[in-house]
Amino acid sequence: MKTKVKVKVLKAKTVMDKWAEAVKIRDGFRCVYCGKKTNLQAHHIFKCQHSMTKYMLDNGVTLCSGPGSCHSEIEKNYEMKQWLINYIGKAKYDELDRLHYQPKQWSRDPVGLREVYESLKKFVKEAK
Repeated sequence: MKTKVKVKVLKAKTVMDKWAEAVKIRDGFRCVYCGKKTNLQAHHIFKCQHSMTKYMLDNGVTLCSGPGSCHSEIEKNYEMKQWLINYIGKAKYDELDRLHYQPKQWSRDPVGLREVYESLKKFVKEAK
């Protein structure tokens, strides 16, 4: 007789929160554009809804948030976008651009989602 093992379901929000924490830690808890250390958010360089790049650290940067902030301006400000490309490097930007067109249904890959979460958790633990 087979025994069923109950596995705790990992929520996408839990993984996204860990991703955001890891991005902020990597960036030294400061806006990578202006240097502010308050009202910070992790920003996806490429949209993440159903993308391979959704939980990739390379697809995120820390930006300050609020009205007129770096986070609110990055999408509509050409100079900031060019700065971002230079900041992460053109080769990395192009690779992320290529990968973000590859669809990934994370909800259909609980093992992959768990692996990503464990990797982010390890990164956060080692960085602290």
